Amino acid sequence: MIYTSVVFVFGFGIFMISDFGGTQALGMLISLTLFVALFFNMLVLPCLLLSIDKRYSVAEMKQPY
Repeated sequence: MIYTSVVFVFGFGIFMISDFGGTQALGMLISLTLFVALFFNMLVLPCLLLSIDKRYSVAEMKQPY
């Protein structure tokens, strides 16, 4: 997943050296979007999943049977 995202960022980043403004904007937008998605997948999502898991496991332990 990491290698694929990095390759896509650089691959679409090549569009930024184009002389046509639309292609430059497309390359910048897609590269930035893929980089942000990679950042959230690597850092934010695991932290979020761990905090949700802790919240539900603590709630389950407090419930009487």
